[in-house]
Amino acid sequence: MVYGVARRPRPDWNVDHPIEYIQCDLADPHQTHSELSQLTDVTHIFYVIWASKPTEVESCEANGNVFRNLLDAVIPNAPNLQHICLQTGRKHYIGPFQMWGKFEPREPPFHEDFPRLNVPCFYYTLEDILFLEVKKEGLTWSVHIRRIA
Repeated sequence: MVYGVARRPRPDWNVDHPIEYIQCDLADPHQTHSELSQLTDVTHIFYVIWASKPTEVESCEANGNVFRNLLDAVIPNAPNLQHICLQTGRKHYIGPFQMWGKFEPREPPFHEDFPRLNVPCFYYTLEDILFLEVKKEGLTWSVHIRRIA
């Protein structure tokens, strides 16, 4: 079974996709727990959510809360959970848009083993949450960072 979770109602173009669609606002911890704690058959989580906020500090808080809400609802209730996959993007390499011009940017090509930039970045927040959770639960993980040549 594949579950898809989104805040919005299921779009018409996607009604014939073979997924179990769950409408849920992951920013709401109570709704998230109510909807997702029932999913006892989850084996893998593919996390690709981004909530845009006016500042990167706000993005760190909002996106971190959403990821925590999801993991807090699923991990204790899915005994066969094996792997959490986190998808990130170019901000991982170049920093938040609001900070462009305020620090020395990296030049491409970018590589996954680059150290973190010394700026707030919600991808770093998500990684920190992921690393803490997999350490506690003994899960495997992967972070997929889009490469920009």
